[in-house]
Amino acid sequence: MLDEQRAAASFGPIAQALGMDVPALARGVVQISTTKIMGAVRAITVEVGRDPKDFALLSFGGGGGLVAVDVAEALGIPTVVVPPGQGAFSAFGMLMADVQHDASRTEVVLLHDLDTAQAETTFADMQDDAAARLAAEGFGPDRQVFSRTVDVRYAGQEHSVTIRYPDGGDVVGGVEEAFAELHERQYGHVMTDPVEITTLRLRAVGVVDRPELPTVATRDGGAPPRDGERPVWVSAAEPAVPYALYTRENLLAGDVVDGPAVVSEHTATTVLHRGDTLRVGPHGELVITVGHGAAAPSGTAADLAADTPDPDGAPVGAAAGDPRTGAQR
Repeated sequence: MLDEQRAAASFGPIAQALGMDVPALARGVVQISTTKIMGAVRAITVEVGRDPKDFALLSFGGGGGLVAVDVAEALGIPTVVVPPGQGAFSAFGMLMADVQHDASRTEVVLLHDLDTAQAETTFADMQDDAAARLAAEGFGPDRQVFSRTVDVRYAGQEHSVTIRYPDGGDVVGGVEEAFAELHERQYGHVMTDPVEITTLRLRAVGVVDRPELPTVATRDGGAPPRDGERPVWVSAAEPAVPYALYTRENLLAGDVVDGPAVVSEHTATTVLHRGDTLRVGPHGELVITVGHGAAAPSGTAADLAADTPDPDGAPVGAAAGDPRTGAQR
């Protein structure tokens, strides 16, 4: 938890130099953070041909819940999911992560000239090496998973895309069809130029044990308990709008919270605005339905989007209408 007085004291000299008051400066810091996160979400969605409206935004980290709804609002993402223990979620993820080894062999050849028998031999050699490595790390055959992919491009191009290598059947036709579909999605067009493979890739995964996640109790009846209100800086004209305050540890499965509200927990804080609705899932996750265009604070990412250019010169907010983003499908 931040110490309000110490935080204000540290911002004081900067606010004075900029001719701002401390709350306005703090809001500006959040706005900058929100805009940077929007750019990161665009990079893994819009810029690789995916529409953010097709995804939910997974919010984690100590500061994620402060800006997640604003990011989703700006990009047109309909749902935000906040996992339990969001402040330590990355550490939890490391404990859940499988062991992975990647191998590759350069093989520049026109797709229609591909020797599929030789390709199978190359994949088998890589798989044997990877299986031995996983076995040395304690993963038996039942804990080993292998996937084959190939890097494909139009002949003479510099950049390639990676697609799954078919398990059998018409390998050449399958690769060609998958390449055309992915190339059009990522780059907006296909060509009649010859297609070539550049690299054969194998991913070997050693599957670790997964803990059984606990569920939380359900409420017998009534609404979740409120812990008063917390003033939220919305704009210069509304510097202290009362938001309902809830303690996350007191929320149970099935509880519903309507915005505007602040959900406080030991490692993080989650904010939702008027028009947003939060429902607690069976494992204690917060599932927020974003009320797009309802009444988010002025100066949020949605307001900044039209005025903030991305590195390509397009408004950041263009993501919401781009036919080609968000996080978790």
